[in-house]
Parts: sequence; C-alpha cells; structure tokens
Amino acid sequence: MSRIKSILIDLKLKIKHNKWPFIICIIFWIIGFAYYIAFETDQNIWHLIAITFGIRSPNFVSDFSGFYQLMWPILIEVIVIGFIFGALIEKFNPVLTSKLVAENQRNHSVIIGYHHFGRRIVDYLQKHNKPYTVIEENEENVDFLISEGEPVIVGDPTDITNLEFAGVQHAKEIFLVVNDVREIIVVCEKVRELNNKCTIYTRILGESYSDYLAREPFNALSFSTSTWALESVREWTRGERGKVVVLGRDSLAQRITEYLGREQHRETFLIDPDIDESFYDDDPTITLISDKATILNALEEHVDLNTVSQIFICWKEEDEFSDTIKLTSHFHQKYPSIKVYTRIFDEELGPIMKKFGATVFSTSQYAFKKLQEHVYQDSAIKEI
Repeated sequence: MSRIKSILIDLKLKIKHNKWPFIICIIFWIIGFAYYIAFETDQNIWHLIAITFGIRSPNFVSDFSGFYQLMWPILIEVIVIGFIFGALIEKFNPVLTSKLVAENQRNHSVIIGYHHFGRRIVDYLQKHNKPYTVIEENEENVDFLISEGEPVIVGDPTDITNLEFAGVQHAKEIFLVVNDVREIIVVCEKVRELNNKCTIYTRILGESYSDYLAREPFNALSFSTSTWALESVREWTRGERGKVVVLGRDSLAQRITEYLGREQHRETFLIDPDIDESFYDDDPTITLISDKATILNALEEHVDLNTVSQIFICWKEEDEFSDTIKLTSHFHQKYPSIKVYTRIFDEELGPIMKKFGATVFSTSQYAFKKLQEHVYQDSAIKEI
C-alpha cells in the first residue's frame, strides 16, 4: 500500500468519524431543496440547485427562505471549510490512520503480539485477504505495518481501551502470542468482558495455565510452540549417547534440558546467564552454568567438548542470530563429530546453517503449520 493510498484512507476515515456534521448539512440542504421545489415552481431543476447552494437568489422571499440563505453559508464554513483546514491540512499521522482502520474492522482476527510467530499469522491473513487487527506494545515492531496503513493498535493489550480500539467486541477470533503468562491471563479476562463468543487461541508455557484458560469463562484453546519443537528433538536424540549442551533460557531450552536429563538420563549442561535454578531441583544429570558462552573458548572452559555428542542452541533474540551462526561455524571446523541443532525463526537462515552441518528447528513457519492443524475449521488461518 503506497503512502498516497494511506493518506486517502486517512481522509476517508476522518470523514467517517465526522459524519454527523456532514449528515446535518445534507439534511438541511434536502429540506431547502424541497422547499424551493414547492415554492419556486417556475424554475428548472438546475436553477433550484443553484439557489440551494447560494449561487443564485430565490424569487420567492419568505422567512424560511431568508433563514436558509443565512444559515447555509454558515454551515458550509463551519462544517466543510472547517473540516478541510482541520483534517486535510493537518499533518498525516500514520499511527492514527492505522488505529482508525483497526476500529472499523468486523468479523476479523485480532493478533496480540507481533514477533516472529505473530508475523507469520499476519502474512497469511494478508496473502488471503482476510480482515485482521494487530495489537503490539512496541511501535518499532510494527513500523512497517503502520507505514502501509494496516490496522494496528500500538499500546498495552491489557488495557481494555486498546482491545476496544482493535474491535475485539466484533472479532471472530483472537490469537494471543505474547510470552508473559500474567499478560495472557489478564488479556483473556478483558477479551471475555467484550466478547464471549469469539475463539481465543493462546500460546501458553505450562499445562496448569492451559487447563485454567480452557475452563469457563475463557474457553481458550491453548498451544505450545516449544512442545511442537520438542517432537523433533525426541526424534533426533533417540538412541544417542554422550553428553549434551543446551544454550538458552526460555521454555524450550528448559524442556529440552529436562527431557534429556530426566528422561534420557544423559549428562546435560544448560548454559545461560539467566537460568532459573528453581526449575531443576538439583537433578544430578543436569548441570547449570551461569554464563553467556557465545564463543567457543567460553564453552571449552566449562565443558570437555570431546565428550559431547549433541548441542542445542536455543537462543531466540534477533541480536543473537549472528552469535548462533559464528558458534555453529566454529563447531563445524573444530568439532565436526558434534551434532549441532540451531533454533531459528527465519527460513532464510536455514541454508546458511546447513552449510555448517547444523540441523535447524523451531522455525516460525513450522510452528504456524502446526497451528493451522490445531485451529477450528472456521478459523481464518485454517488451510483448506
């Protein structure tokens, strides 16, 4: 969508939001036109229209005619000219335009959280011309959507006003793909205050929360992208021996560590500066190391890599991708026998990682395909 088209949308929506003054003006003109048709019987239609617009003077003079001729230019000046100076000359505001577009959506999908996974959902909806609205707290994440005049609300999704602006009360489904459990629960509560019929799909990090949100009044359908990724991990580790290194700190890194250590009983090293030790209960098969370890030398200080058979790199921040590529290439050069599995979200990075002998997993594309299998038949993202 070009900038010109965005400006036209902005103009259209401003007119819509100022529709009542225009309606009053039109009704007043219709009344005047009907009056002059009744009393200016010797004039043709074009002459009557000219009279109602104040271009010509009426032949029949009356109190109403005088009132009409006095009020009509005032209405034009206040409503039409005022709108032109107030709305058209006003600086184009793309954030406001996106907000106005969002407010006018109906029977649409609302995506709350615009990161790797949320982008996949939006891309699909755009490609298939499905109505949607995005709510995202970080404006930088949605800069491109805003510049294109797409329906976006920039703000806190736990604020019910922002949910109303996004048209949640008129939505058919909600995709809640933020990472904070508290935020998920609060948003679900607010959504149900506005709409008790729409379907809520929410990414969740624990079965206990999933059970809670599945009950009344939420009736939310929960899913876990880390669970889907773990399906692949189970296949890759079946029959493997040797020590394992896991780099990362989120739920996926935790699940992989717990599975390898507690279920496969393999010596597993979880390395990250922000590990929550309370999750692991002093398990003898799991060693927690608080360090960033983004370079090979740092890893070699903590673990004898000659005894390691598999490494899972679960970093997820965009600024960590370069570290992932660098570390993977170093493993390929110095420890070619180690099987490296890297977590990426952009499929474009896949061929690069494979050049270094790494296996990629947990891509947003894979997770989106799993979600398509998970949703109801009437969902806008259901693959038919």
